[in-house]
Amino acid sequence: MITTTVTQKGQVTIPVSLRQALAIKPKDRVVFRLSRQGIIINKATSPVETLFGAAAGKKVRFVSLKHVRRQAGQKLGEKYQRKNV
Repeated sequence: MITTTVTQKGQVTIPVSLRQALAIKPKDRVVFRLSRQGIIINKATSPVETLFGAAAGKKVRFVSLKHVRRQAGQKLGEKYQRKNV
């Protein structure tokens, strides 16, 4: 078993032996997953995996680009109205 310390900023150092086993190099991204046994750390293999790792455990709803544009337009309109009132 390998242990490490969590810093005040919540950072931990991945020990050399584990970095070598996972082929993790400086600037590589890693994915954290919470399981019943604890935290699982894997090397991120693609940008998509990184995004899905960020959304793990959250309800994800896919929407059309048209919907996103409409929502953005409404928010900008509200912001503009508040500034000019």
